[in-house]
Amino acid sequence: MAIFNEHVIVNSGRKLLGRALAGEGKIIITRAAMGDGKPSKDIKELTSLVNEKIVANVADIFNDRGTVNLKVQITNAELETPFKTEEFGIFAKIEGDEQEVLYSYCTAVEADTIPSNNGDVFIEEHTVYIAFSSDAEADIYIKEGVVFLSVETANKNYVPTGLIVEGKLSNGRTSLKENYQYQADNGKWYHNIGGNRSWRAGNGIPDELLLEISYFDIHKRLNTKLVQGNVSEEYNTGKKIEDKIKDLEQRFKNFCPIPLGGVLTMWDETNPTSLYLGTTWELISAGKYVKTGDRALQIGGSNSITLTKDNLPNTKVKVDSFSATLSSHYHHIAVPEATENELTANNYMTRSAGTNDWGGYALHSSNTVASIGKTSNAGGGNTGTVSPSTEALGSGNAITIQPEYITLKFWKRTS
Repeated sequence: MAIFNEHVIVNSGRKLLGRALAGEGKIIITRAAMGDGKPSKDIKELTSLVNEKIVANVADIFNDRGTVNLKVQITNAELETPFKTEEFGIFAKIEGDEQEVLYSYCTAVEADTIPSNNGDVFIEEHTVYIAFSSDAEADIYIKEGVVFLSVETANKNYVPTGLIVEGKLSNGRTSLKENYQYQADNGKWYHNIGGNRSWRAGNGIPDELLLEISYFDIHKRLNTKLVQGNVSEEYNTGKKIEDKIKDLEQRFKNFCPIPLGGVLTMWDETNPTSLYLGTTWELISAGKYVKTGDRALQIGGSNSITLTKDNLPNTKVKVDSFSATLSSHYHHIAVPEATENELTANNYMTRSAGTNDWGGYALHSSNTVASIGKTSNAGGGNTGTVSPSTEALGSGNAITIQPEYITLKFWKRTS
């Protein structure tokens, strides 16, 4: 997480504060923003971030003895490219104004990188402390649908206790007020049931007269009172206790950013039920890969593969060298024309010249030179067996189709 210098109230913020002190209206903290720019002039003269990259929504605000505590949530849901958090600004306006102005600004001591949204949503929460005049009221504008409720904020703001938020126990406090709520060093909120009493300055550890304020704690106490038939006016709002509990559960369900049927990805073993109170989740089966598609919940693919001839590359295979022995055979030479007799003792060649005149010999009745010496039978003798073999290919090893992976937990919201 990035580390920032203290916030400086810029000139436009000072004018806004002056208007609030003059009674023109309440200051509304509208939003925060981060960027990767570095100012080249006096910070107090800035009216906007040098290079704003992302909007950080303000989820909670309370005044702790003159110091306004803002809880700011950062998400990369709409961030296309990563950036370094070099600057941080708070924007505000007077109630009724249309235009917001830069109220305070700070630069990073140690910048951090906000990753782009590549499928995994990044959420980070910062607490910003701003010194405020006790005479000026401050509130926040929450943009519906963009703020994610943390358990800490829910316990402070949405558990119906009717108690006033006072601040941290250890913030130089020397006394506690009856029926006020205080935040201990462990980050939890507690109800002071010990009346108006003294408190040791700097002590942030609750005693037995400080009761933890949480949905689960009130749920337990309501059920105990219901069983004992002792329901106090503190929780009796004119409705049945069962209905009140259902309202609480429904309220926490509605603050979950994942809709019914939506899927939440987790890096650890945490069950989302512990993060979003009143919701239920189903763990999607392990060992499955996820791909996009035209329709949801289509199943396919296989963990094994069988190669066929069509899967092999189109290549010629070399034949190993070999030798073969051919058996002896012969063909007859026939006399052309109609007789087609073999040359035997009765069928022979004659001289072409006169008697006792040595000359050339020729076949009888031969029509063309091309017919001389032709055989009349095809060779039918067995030349022997020839069995060539190709070179050996492959070793029969199994094919690995497992890509590199990292395992995550996928939870589907069911209620």
